[in-house]
Amino acid sequence: NEHYISSERTAAIFGDPPRDNWRYHIKNDWYVNIEAADKTAAEASLANYVAAVEGRAPRYDMIHPYRRPSDGRIIWVHVLGQVVRNERGEPTHVYGVVMDITESKKNQENLVRAEKMAALGGLVAGVAHEINTPVGIALTSASHLAKETGKVVRLYEAGELGSSDFEDYVQVATEATRLLVSNCNRAADMIRSFKQVAVDQTGGECRLFQLREYIDEILLSLKPRLKKTLITVDVDCPPDIFLDTNPGLLSQSLTNLVMNSIFHAFDDGATAGRITIKVSQPTPDEVEIRFTDDGKGIPVAIRDKIFDPFFTTRRGDGGSGLGLHIVYNAVSGGLKGTIMLDGASDRGTTFIIRIPKMIS
Repeated sequence: NEHYISSERTAAIFGDPPRDNWRYHIKNDWYVNIEAADKTAAEASLANYVAAVEGRAPRYDMIHPYRRPSDGRIIWVHVLGQVVRNERGEPTHVYGVVMDITESKKNQENLVRAEKMAALGGLVAGVAHEINTPVGIALTSASHLAKETGKVVRLYEAGELGSSDFEDYVQVATEATRLLVSNCNRAADMIRSFKQVAVDQTGGECRLFQLREYIDEILLSLKPRLKKTLITVDVDCPPDIFLDTNPGLLSQSLTNLVMNSIFHAFDDGATAGRITIKVSQPTPDEVEIRFTDDGKGIPVAIRDKIFDPFFTTRRGDGGSGLGLHIVYNAVSGGLKGTIMLDGASDRGTTFIIRIPKMIS
């Protein structure tokens, strides 16, 4: 747990003047008062380092936050190192290179934030376009009803309203009001769903919600995008599952997984396919969400890179490489869960998400 540093430049990065016996304690100094998502990165780096020390990995490659004891500022460092062992194979010391990547990390976070806003903007445009149809039908129905009502009023005032005229008007009014109610409800459902999803994604507050209903709301907000494809989405979720967690992060995760499938698995939606979202409770305190598509699948050679920031196989087609990275951060950070790719799947792609039902 103790590291002794003699390099002047390395000591400067960590915020202390170089001196004999300079040292820092990994567990004490690394992530005191650091955000939950950053703690996850620090713990992953620590596991990477321990694996190298224990001989399970040839070297260590660590990217983690560090609170400098001299000024309390949190910096991000990238450490590439090698473990040196004695003739008995016991680790004696390590050597490596330390780089301050705080500025590049900030740039990455800004790009992730921009990607999230771009996704939300896409929802806005899609919902606005989708709402045009029911609102347009409702407006046409109301105009037609107003016209027919005016005609009946004139006939009545002239004393020329016959029973056949009245019967025709009743049929028109019945159909017009049916179209008005159904299309206004359709528009209201779309607006309500989008408003809830948008508020959750931007608010970041935890609340109690029914999982099945919320998944339906997410998919309803994605309907404009799914409508342009031949992809169907099936949901298998018990109605009695309630979560007390951050719904915005869950919305971001499922939205990005759906968009990732549309963009990568089904050739921009030109191929017919199916997405399945299956929810279960492996323990009383957690839920498992299995997100599966029957698309092209992910090549074995790149499976260990899919959650890395900026990694994409479709950069020339507009892929940012941030979609699955956002999902990973949302699940492992704010939702305090885990996400993994099911390597046993021989067709399509399956992601397994496990999150606690309640965040304390």
